[in-house]
Amino acid sequence: MFKTEEILKATSGKIISGNANISIKGISTDTRTIKPGEIFLVLSGKNFDGHNFIKAALMKGACGVMVEKNPKFKLPDRFLLIKVKSTLDALGAIANLHRKRFNIKIIAITGSNGKTTAKDMAAHLLSRKYKVLKTEGTKNNQIGVPQTLLKLNKSFDVAVLELGTNRYGEIEALSKIVMPDIGIITNIALSHIKCLKNLAGVYREKISLCKGLKKKGCLIFNADDKYLRNIKKLKRINKKLPFTINEKSKFKASRIKKEKSSLSFLLNGKIRLKINSLAEHNIYNALAVVASVRELGVSYKEIKLILNEFRFPQGRVSSTNLKKVSIVDDTYNSNPLSLKSSIDLLCQYNGRRKILVCADMLELGVQSRTLHSAIGKKIANSNIDILFTLGNLSKEIHRAAKKRSRGYEQINHCRSHSDVVDKLVKILKSNDVILVKGSRSMKMEKVIEGLKQKLKKNKAR
Repeated sequence: MFKTEEILKATSGKIISGNANISIKGISTDTRTIKPGEIFLVLSGKNFDGHNFIKAALMKGACGVMVEKNPKFKLPDRFLLIKVKSTLDALGAIANLHRKRFNIKIIAITGSNGKTTAKDMAAHLLSRKYKVLKTEGTKNNQIGVPQTLLKLNKSFDVAVLELGTNRYGEIEALSKIVMPDIGIITNIALSHIKCLKNLAGVYREKISLCKGLKKKGCLIFNADDKYLRNIKKLKRINKKLPFTINEKSKFKASRIKKEKSSLSFLLNGKIRLKINSLAEHNIYNALAVVASVRELGVSYKEIKLILNEFRFPQGRVSSTNLKKVSIVDDTYNSNPLSLKSSIDLLCQYNGRRKILVCADMLELGVQSRTLHSAIGKKIANSNIDILFTLGNLSKEIHRAAKKRSRGYEQINHCRSHSDVVDKLVKILKSNDVILVKGSRSMKMEKVIEGLKQKLKKNKAR
């Protein structure tokens, strides 16, 4: 519930018409889910204009509307019309206003890779002790983060939020909205460099998480990362908790053991923890999360038990066995660091034929072709047996791998997801391992789905 006057103060808005003395039950950006008594906050993008849905909001019982430009039709006298300079900024300001009402701990997570996994893992570890509000899926932008914060109510004890970016200034803006007690930066890698330019630019953007961190807040960071280890020197941060595998730190993993479908490690040389993943980068995610939940009073005994129960989200290095073939689903997203990690993981399947299916890595700007070519060289120098590529940029992976290959059975560039599936099914043998990887918009889960359908069909015969 909001008062009109506090909304106006937070957003620097101006009433154009309507009743200023109403109580506002909530804020909605979607007429499909808007409830009576809520204000419809109009957002617009490249492919839509929320101003076109004002009438729909009115019909569903909205008490008012917040706009950047006046509607082209007359609104009922009772209907509150508020005009602001930017409705996107207004959404963040209202979310910040709402956040200040609650004295709860908030964890904010950013980084080039691992944000969603760390967010889900942290929420899982905290859920036994607290009621947790967390970012749904990957709603980590200037719309999704405020929408999540607006769901806060007295029933929640803690919130775990993921902060994403693809241009300068977004992490700082989101951090100031969220005002986290605990910040986590997972790593710095070549992602979104179309706008962030280079690794130094990525670092500057991610470290701006500190701009909204509370004065007595805690920053948790990967001190094995050559950029993030510089955080140790920053004086403006009250409490710093590094985590590592290689270097010394307060949360260090050692004696890593690989099992059939999991990894275990010693934390600080004392406690053996287990994660249900074969990807070593997920140990870093686990270390970050352990450090954060320890700050919130979760015991090591509880961590050991609950971490072992955590199941990694679909598309983030999950493995399925079908018709004596292993399919490793790493389709959620891709950038040079995460793809190299996936290649290293696939190469660990000793004694089995290794097949890599990879698609374009996007938002890499002018370095795109060079970075794809570098991946092709890495594959050519690995023990991967078969390569399939998909997408215009991945032609560079294909060319570089073919030029430098040391006798691959096959190197294929495919036209479509179905083309990949059809060619794969023809060459599969018992005990093969297939890893599928690509940027989110490449929709490489279609390859996984198609492959499973074909294999199930063949098995039924």
